[in-house]
Amino acid sequence: MPNAMASRSAIPPVFKTLDLFSGCGGIAAGFAMCSGLARARFACVGAIDSWQAACDAFTDNLGVRADCCGVSRESVAGILERVGSVDVVTGGPPCQGFSTSGKRALDDPRNQLAKSFFDAIELANPRAFLMENVSGFTTFQDGRLMREVVERASEMGFTVHAGVLLASLHGVPQRRRRFIMVG
Repeated sequence: MPNAMASRSAIPPVFKTLDLFSGCGGIAAGFAMCSGLARARFACVGAIDSWQAACDAFTDNLGVRADCCGVSRESVAGILERVGSVDVVTGGPPCQGFSTSGKRALDDPRNQLAKSFFDAIELANPRAFLMENVSGFTTFQDGRLMREVVERASEMGFTVHAGVLLASLHGVPQRRRRFIMVG
């Protein structure tokens, strides 16, 4: 008969995360802070952004090298080659094109980066993903882009949960509404 006490104190599994559009590491830091709360631990093994200052800050903040080459199939493949498979892909594609405080221009090339996020998920084939963005993501183009990415994630086999939450109710020190999609 297994020792009940030993199973309760067993070391929780470690899930490897890959952070895309990583910025200075807010999502990866949040996952690290949650380690152990859900009987699991998260270890960021790679990150990609295109802004050097953010990549440097990510590396300083989390001790994980952030590749400063922009998110592409090639950059994701390079990290996967280096670290092996990942369990969770996280990221916050640029939000300027979706923000209600901006121009919401249809031709803003950054708007297509949400689709690049799902190209990376397809390549990495993780167990789960988390995408964060501004609440305007849900209404941009009357919600067409959001429906496209939900459909794409569903076609990849994910059960998708999406919604808008008030960040301050989840430990973020700001009163902003954020769009969160989990698959």
